[in-house]
Amino acid sequence: MSNIILKNITKSFGTAKAVDNLNLEIPDGSFTTLLGPSGCGKTTTLRMIAGLETPTGGEIWIGDTCVYSAEKGIFIPPKQRNLGLVFQSYALWPHLTVFDNIAFGLTIKKLSKQEIAARVQEIATAIRISELLARYPSELSGGQQQRVAIARVLIMKPEVLLLDEPLSNLDSKLRMDMRAELKRLHQETKATIVYVTHDQLEALTMSSDVAVMHLGKLQQWAPPMQIYRRPANLFTADFMGNPKMNSLKGTIAKVDNGIVVQAEGFSIPVATGSAAAKRVGEAVTIGLRAEDLMVHLQAKPKTVSAIVYSVLPAGSEWYVKVNLGSVQLTLTVYQEMEMDADDTVWIELNTNRVKCFDSEGMRLDLM
Repeated sequence: MSNIILKNITKSFGTAKAVDNLNLEIPDGSFTTLLGPSGCGKTTTLRMIAGLETPTGGEIWIGDTCVYSAEKGIFIPPKQRNLGLVFQSYALWPHLTVFDNIAFGLTIKKLSKQEIAARVQEIATAIRISELLARYPSELSGGQQQRVAIARVLIMKPEVLLLDEPLSNLDSKLRMDMRAELKRLHQETKATIVYVTHDQLEALTMSSDVAVMHLGKLQQWAPPMQIYRRPANLFTADFMGNPKMNSLKGTIAKVDNGIVVQAEGFSIPVATGSAAAKRVGEAVTIGLRAEDLMVHLQAKPKTVSAIVYSVLPAGSEWYVKVNLGSVQLTLTVYQEMEMDADDTVWIELNTNRVKCFDSEGMRLDLM
């Protein structure tokens, strides 16, 4: 297995920078997700690691080997990097059985039939497709085809497995099942996995580390729940999470009993020694996750009244949209409540989980 180091990696297409001075170290054995919206540079980064795109500048190291350096004039071609790639299109040979699809690379290497059979059976058992070996791709579901595509790569024992949105063609239920399969596969194989997606739920559920990208730049690199709870900036906070994070405009103010952030009727305490306490009078943006807001049918201390816009049942939870002053908030409620459109309700904040961002969009700690 190998770690991957990207040093000052840049990739330009004409005057447009797809990746802009990216520095990233992907640990050996990690499941690292490159996450971001379309056009952020995540797939270009994956393709540069694979050797399918040549960077404009910088260095790429896989383990102890420099596979690309603009300054040193080094470029090791893809087939010599010992990487396995799985793309959106599974690209299975339709005229070959599952067994022969998986064995294809070993056949090219002219291994013995006995060794090929043993290796195929071993990987098929690990991926739970042993019963499919005699079938053809046309006889498989999307999820089964995806597992065959991964098995075909893993059997070659690559140092790193690169996955470019491999679940995007599957329906939502199958995507959930395959997330569990991929996570278990990583735990069992201990392979270094680099996974590209625009789906933040995939990043949250499967990754050991997430690199959030936007406009070719790295926004934050951290374990997924750290990014969710302590986003480095407003873009990351807004992109990570479903439902989307609520935002309120506010001001840091000094009051009789200390310093607070005032926003749409809420008064959020600020610790005396915090970074925010030194910026009294500045405008800020308050970030509120849907699950960090509570709704009450009657007024209580520290609540603010709002008008119900809609109630959206989703099985075990309900999404409630309310109009609060000039903004609309989304709340997640975990028990059924007698609410209807245009009802008046009262909203309470979990002030320990409020996120605050300065005028530049960078996180500003309140505590």
